[in-house]
Amino acid sequence: MIFKNFSPSPELNGLVKTYHLRHFEFPAHAKIPYKPFPPRDEQYLVFYVKGSEQVYLQRDRQTVFRNKTILIGQSTQMIHRMVSPQFLLIQVPFYPGALYRLTKIPFYELKDKSLDFELVFPQETREVEQRLSEAQCYPEMIEIVDRFLVELFRKNVQQEIHYFERALPLFSSTEGSTNVDFLASQACLSTRQLERLSKRYFGVGPKTMIRINRFTWSFIHKSRHPELTWFDVAIDCGYEDYQHMAKDYRDFAGVTPTQLWAADKNAPDRVLGLR
Repeated sequence: MIFKNFSPSPELNGLVKTYHLRHFEFPAHAKIPYKPFPPRDEQYLVFYVKGSEQVYLQRDRQTVFRNKTILIGQSTQMIHRMVSPQFLLIQVPFYPGALYRLTKIPFYELKDKSLDFELVFPQETREVEQRLSEAQCYPEMIEIVDRFLVELFRKNVQQEIHYFERALPLFSSTEGSTNVDFLASQACLSTRQLERLSKRYFGVGPKTMIRINRFTWSFIHKSRHPELTWFDVAIDCGYEDYQHMAKDYRDFAGVTPTQLWAADKNAPDRVLGLR
C-alpha cells in the first residue's frame, strides 16, 4: 500500500501541482470507511489504475460511480469517497485554469461534475490507460502519466497567454487579503470581465474561488499545527473571526470545523496508518 506524492516535470510547472498516488488493499469483506473530501481550489484528472470508487455528493444527494480516466471540474460541496477493496489511483490536481487551457471546455459546464477524459482526447487516453495497466512499478506509472501530460500540453496549449492568466497564480495565494478588485487590477480587467472569465476557466466566480482557497488553507494550516485553536487558525488564514470561518465550513462542507477534523481522522488513509 502507498500514500505518496510525486513531483511533475519542470515543463509542467504552473500547470500540474503534484501527482497523488494512492494504493489501498482491504480484506474482501472489510468495512471500508469513506473519505470526506471537501472542495479545494483545484480541478483534477484522475486515473483509476485498479478498482473503482463511489462518490456521494452531499449537497446534490447524488451518487456517482467512477472507474475510468476522469476529468473533474471545480467542486463546491463536500463529497464522500468510498473505494473498492483493491484500489490504485493516480490523482492529478492542476493549478487553477490549467485544464481549461488544455481542453478549452468552459468549466462552468463542469462545476460539481466529472467527464470521461476519453471523450476529450480519445486515442491518447486509451493509450495511457493501456500503458498504466501494463506498468510494473509505481515510478513507471508516474512517468507514464507525466509524459502523457507533457505531450498533451505541448500539442494543445498555445504559448501566448490571455490577460486573465496573469492573475491565475494569485488564485492559489494563501494571503487572506486577496480580493476581487486586486485580482482584476493584476489582470488588467474590469471586475465584470474577471467574473466572466473566472467562470469559464474554473467554473465559479472569483469570490467563490477565493473563499474555497481560504477554506482549504485553513484546514491544511490546522493539520500542520494541531496545537492551534480554531480561532487562531481563522485569524492566521485571514478570516475576521471564528464565525466567519465557520460559515465557509457550513457552506462548503456542511459541517463545523471540529466535525470535519473528526471525520478526516477516520478516513481510509489514516485508518491504514498511511499518514
